[in-house]
Amino acid sequence: MEIDIEKLKADTEKSLSSSKKILVFLFISSLCILTILIISAPEVSANDKKIFMSFPRSVSQIQDLSIAILNYTQTSYWYVVCLFCFLYLLLQSFAIPGPLILSILAGALFGRWEGLFYVSCCATCGASLCYTLSNFLGKGLIIRKYPRQVVEANKRIQDHKDNLFFYLLFLRLTPIAPNWLINISSPIMGVPFWMFFLATFLGLMPANCIHINAGMTLATIEQVGLNTESLLMLVGLACLALVPTFFMNRSKEKKFVD
Repeated sequence: MEIDIEKLKADTEKSLSSSKKILVFLFISSLCILTILIISAPEVSANDKKIFMSFPRSVSQIQDLSIAILNYTQTSYWYVVCLFCFLYLLLQSFAIPGPLILSILAGALFGRWEGLFYVSCCATCGASLCYTLSNFLGKGLIIRKYPRQVVEANKRIQDHKDNLFFYLLFLRLTPIAPNWLINISSPIMGVPFWMFFLATFLGLMPANCIHINAGMTLATIEQVGLNTESLLMLVGLACLALVPTFFMNRSKEKKFVD
């Protein structure tokens, strides 16, 4: 079913102002909690504090931050875990760039399995929170800010409605659509929450593994990105996710011919 943008705008007109206020309130409240967490942090050296207060924008800065946090983690493990998870959820929930850097840092701080556990949980729960905020508060804002993207995404969803789970899995495995756009537009397009949650958890797992591995070798990497091996793995998994879609389409064509 096609999305009627104008109808959605009319339906959300009355609640638009209150939705904005609630979203701003939630965001400011989250920032206040983050500030309290930072202020209540266990003691840290002056040099490490300077590194903590600057947002990393290059690989070398990520390396410095990783070393500083790694030293800090040894003495304040559960505090670092809580701060990491809260910050990850905050960025993911409000579609703010930064989870990629945190995913890489998780590999350096927590190792392969603990890092994968924390990142997978935070990425899935954060995306689900973003879905929920969009569903209850953000529809009016999203259809006004990204009307063309929502309409185009909905057309693709409708084309694959009979195998929607595998298509969502494919989108998560590939960089065709930004994850933040999938998160905010899925409730508008009627994607069931359980399907969104499961496809997000499974679909982001390969990328999470790659980022964790990058974090584990952070001291020696030269750039943040996909190497050939990682890229081929993602392409292979994406093709695998499309196999059910291919056979379902072939089955439909055969029934139509018969």
